[in-house]
Amino acid sequence: MHENYGKEGRVNLKENFDGGLTCSVNVLDIQAAMKWYQEVLGFELIYYMEELGWCELQSRVPGVNVGLSQVEKMPPPGGNAILTWRVKDIEQAKSELERRQVRFDGDIRTIAGMVKLATFYDPETGEELSYWPEMWSLDYLKEKKRQAPISFSFQYMNQIVRQNELSLAPELIVKAEISTEFDALGIGVDLSAGTKEKNDYTVMVLGGRIGDQIHIIDYRRLRVMGNLEKLDALKELLNDWSILGRDEKGNYYPTYSTCDIWSEAVQYQASLEADFKRICLNDEALYNLIWHPVKGFRADKLARFRGIMGMFEDRKIIFNRYRSFTNLFEELTNFGVSSHDDCVDALVWLVTGLMRKGNLQLDY
Repeated sequence: MHENYGKEGRVNLKENFDGGLTCSVNVLDIQAAMKWYQEVLGFELIYYMEELGWCELQSRVPGVNVGLSQVEKMPPPGGNAILTWRVKDIEQAKSELERRQVRFDGDIRTIAGMVKLATFYDPETGEELSYWPEMWSLDYLKEKKRQAPISFSFQYMNQIVRQNELSLAPELIVKAEISTEFDALGIGVDLSAGTKEKNDYTVMVLGGRIGDQIHIIDYRRLRVMGNLEKLDALKELLNDWSILGRDEKGNYYPTYSTCDIWSEAVQYQASLEADFKRICLNDEALYNLIWHPVKGFRADKLARFRGIMGMFEDRKIIFNRYRSFTNLFEELTNFGVSSHDDCVDALVWLVTGLMRKGNLQLDY
């Protein structure tokens, strides 16, 4: 590793910069953005970390890269870019800044085989600052960091943070080819309560069991109030995977594929079950769908999640490589610190439901 020294034998920070620059840009659709930057601007993809919603591309300007960060909502106009400077020797640079009484946010973070990162605080106040306060207030940034620290570290700070000990390590998330035939099919559903609609999501996770494995096929995450809208989303998901058919008039009809639906038996979810029986069964005769209210489980969310962790550790849960699960992966890797756990809850109902369909067992 090349080392530069200034006068008196100390590291010259000016000379330590290697001329590299990364500009981080938030996007709503990272797949579309990657395609546009490559096909329209001729950039080359360096790497893509789907589980974290982040990629980096080499621009046409030597040493200048563009990082794309998947977000659910764009920040206020005018503040959608962050610059990250590269140095030749980050250990030497950090040592020199510490010698100058600069306070760092922990140690150097290393992404194996990729990059080393370090974050330091403003030299005057020693406190966290927003570099674009007129666009992103400090309170806004702190709230984003509180909601999803791992995502925040990539999207706003270009660094890795320590994971909560309750969360799932990213390397345990397996994406691969999934089967087209299953021993059992099912959907785990977690619904938002009406009084908390602005904070919670309705999530439906579709999966299948084959042997001792659970294959996660697809999922939906949406904010809607009415039961009819939620049932429409459920039927559209099932139609996408030919579990339900649909005629030219838009009417749904059953197929030979039976699909079980698991949802927690609480009051507002019981309301959806009642509408499901009235509309899907009585009116539309979708008898290949079977609703199972999950009753009698009073353990906390952590206990529920730990109940399926062994399957992740044994690589028994496999996600469809051709579908994006950004929000679900975000919750899995931020569990215990993220503001939402709707996707994890729906996944738990699905996995535990499919396990009961056969002889699949967990080791504790």
